[in-house]
This record gives sequence, C-alpha cells and structure tokens, in this order.
Amino acid sequence: MKKILIFALVALMSMSLFCACDGPQIDGKLKYSFFTGETEIFPGDEAAVILAALGEPKAYDESPSCAFEGLDKVYTYSGFEIQTYTEGGKDYIYMIVLTNDLVKTPEGISIGASKSAVIEKYGDQYTSVGDNLQYEAENCTLQFIFRDGKVSSIKYTAKV
Repeated sequence: MKKILIFALVALMSMSLFCACDGPQIDGKLKYSFFTGETEIFPGDEAAVILAALGEPKAYDESPSCAFEGLDKVYTYSGFEIQTYTEGGKDYIYMIVLTNDLVKTPEGISIGASKSAVIEKYGDQYTSVGDNLQYEAENCTLQFIFRDGKVSSIKYTAKV
C-alpha cells in the first residue's frame, strides 16, 4: 500500500512540474497574476477593491491619458507600481511593474534573475523583443526586461 501511495505522489509531483511550464491555468485559460501579501491582482480587474486592500501608497501620480478616457493613475508601493486606466467611470488595473528584488512573481522570479531562470519557470513559449521576453496569456502580457543578462524589470500589462 505504501509503495502505491509513494508512486502516486511521485506521479502527481511530476505532472505538476509539467503544468508549471505552461503557466498558471484559471478556468482552463492561461492567466497571470501578481500577489502581494494576501492580495491577488489580475491585470484588467477593477481597481477599487484591490487598491483598498493594499492601503495607502508610498506615492501617487496622475496625468491625462493619451490612450484611455480620464486619467492614468500610478500608485507606488514598496517594490511595485500599479497603473490604472478609466473606462465607463471605473478604474481598472492596466499595468503592474515590479521595481526591486524584494518582490517576486508567484512563480518565484524577481529582479536580478537570469534569462535561463525565467525560461525554466515560464517555458519557451515566449516572444523575444530585443533582449526582453514576453509571455502572452488570456488577460495580459508578462514582460521580463533584461539589462546585462539579468531581469531589471517585470511588467504585467492588461489586454484592453
């Protein structure tokens, strides 16, 4: 009985490794999100509840939007920024930018990671834009920007 249980556990762990290379699946679709504490943020989601959960930002800036109605708003927190856009009178998460190595993607990648570490975690289904890697999901584009062979910035951008 123990041998069967061990075999089943090893098989399950092996399958989870293969699934991780395909990215996170939500409702059967590839979607990326960012976690900070207990708050999960999906690009494209309504911003009000998320911003309330995050509390007071370290900095806030706004400017007239060139691409959307109303204002582009940037909320700066420790290790990341959130940019929102307005549509239909509501603000939505447009971009999440990781700005230092104290925060990580849910898959464990942070500023300073190597390109091979990114590919190991996210797989080889990326688009190369110069030295940068872009991964496409249902809800956003996840971009890893490299400088001197290391991740210098990570951006989640909503598909709008």
